[in-house]
Amino acid sequence: MKRLFLLILLILCGVVIAPQATRAQEETHPLLAMLALLPDHDETRAGFLSYVDYDLITRSRYSVVAPETYTEWEALSGEEGRLWMEAFERVSAGPSTIFEGLREFGSLPQIAGFGFFDIQRGLAYGNPPTHGILVQGDFDRDAVIAAHEARGYTTQVEGDNALLLHETGTQPDLDAVERGNIFDPSFGRRPPLVVADDLVAAIFNPQTAQAVLETQAGEAPSLLESPDIHALVEALTDEAFIPGDLVQMVRFNLADVVNVIDRSNATREELQAMLEDSNIDPQMAGMMMAMVGDQDVPEWDNYGTLPLYLGVAFADKQDGETQVNVIALLYATEEDARTGAEELSRRIAIYADTIYTRRTDPILDLLSEAEVAEPQVYFHEATGLYVGAASVRSPLPTPEGVPMSLTEDQPPAPGIVLRWWMRGIYQRSFYPLWLLIEEA
Repeated sequence: MKRLFLLILLILCGVVIAPQATRAQEETHPLLAMLALLPDHDETRAGFLSYVDYDLITRSRYSVVAPETYTEWEALSGEEGRLWMEAFERVSAGPSTIFEGLREFGSLPQIAGFGFFDIQRGLAYGNPPTHGILVQGDFDRDAVIAAHEARGYTTQVEGDNALLLHETGTQPDLDAVERGNIFDPSFGRRPPLVVADDLVAAIFNPQTAQAVLETQAGEAPSLLESPDIHALVEALTDEAFIPGDLVQMVRFNLADVVNVIDRSNATREELQAMLEDSNIDPQMAGMMMAMVGDQDVPEWDNYGTLPLYLGVAFADKQDGETQVNVIALLYATEEDARTGAEELSRRIAIYADTIYTRRTDPILDLLSEAEVAEPQVYFHEATGLYVGAASVRSPLPTPEGVPMSLTEDQPPAPGIVLRWWMRGIYQRSFYPLWLLIEEA
């Protein structure tokens, strides 16, 4: 009799035992503050929830000059400019538009009331056209409002969180494209804006923009109050769990990452019945069936059971001179979290991305000093959920530059492990997160 090694739970809810995060008692991490601004809606949960700390990237890369103005950036020497660009090649998360118009961002102060180098952090959520972009930094709130009002925005709601609207809204207008506009450098849209003291949020759905104000007034729950997101994010920002500062993080929906490895010798009809019997959401089951093919990856022979997780996030942290790339899985029990962390650690150690690259050797073998750390489990007391984590530690390259190829005996380029993992997600070939179906 065949069985499916999946324990499927309907989403939410979800343990080594690292102590509960103490950061909330000390100070609020910027990511937590940004999530507290957003309402807990299907729209804000759609797609990837993607965060990056630009300030940390420059501070964690050796010998990088951090310009304070666009003029200073343009004046960087060849060597200084190379090091700056290499540092920012680490970015795999955050708003995708942030670098689209880099050469045009000299006009950003006139457009937005702040400069490109005033931005310290960025967050993006959702799927276009109803997505959102948040930037946090050293902003002058009055200057931000004045700059947008000069471009036709009107302040609809005043207060700590001002709401600004434009009459053209989110309708594309290619004749009105502003290449220096970080919120929309390509389509000329004028999304609703929520402006706070150190944060500006472009919310491309007016109803969601209004919901942001309701959330801030305590009339609706925030994204941070959602147990699954709260537990994952607090685990990844807690240095007692995984040491280091959080440089970037991407939280995924299960439908974007979950798939099956079929070792059951079942027919497609039998496999479909197994998925249906396991209470998987029908849409997700259909997607998983569509991906089941004739692939046969040698490393799958060494896979054990990975309990179905309730949430997943990738993170890039900086621990002194060491990069720490983390995959965090959310679980309802300590046993599942420990099993998941241990199994995932084994899987990423041998991951070759065979489906995409046709390699059979682990991609970590290409890096001279990368190593898989001991699996970790974290208990989030506020929600009762557990987080199992697998991580890869590697040194940053020296100031002389990043490796020109992955065969050189040098530390890996900044963020390369996270880029590999993200490529696997985009190509739907990151099978370390896939679930094993085998004979009972």
